[in-house]
Amino acid sequence: MGPPHSSDLDPRTTAQLYQIHVDPEMWGRGVGGALHALFVRHLQGEGLARGVLEVWERNTRARAFYTRHGWRPDGTSRPGPAETPYVGMQLTHP
Repeated sequence: MGPPHSSDLDPRTTAQLYQIHVDPEMWGRGVGGALHALFVRHLQGEGLARGVLEVWERNTRARAFYTRHGWRPDGTSRPGPAETPYVGMQLTHP
């Protein structure tokens, strides 16, 4: 996690969640949720209103994880591997 990659986003209001990786043997045990909670605490601690991320469109498991945690598509995308784009998502933090 850190400042957004896009120069269109203001790092004074937005942070980017770069990646969460969990060993498949540990899936469903709360590891990803704990890592995600660290990102949310980062937003809170820095007084940031929004988080952004990119997820590979074919990664339905990751997209479902982020959706369960309040992320919504933001309408952005960029080319990805296997002719499948990365799609942008955002989390608005009060």
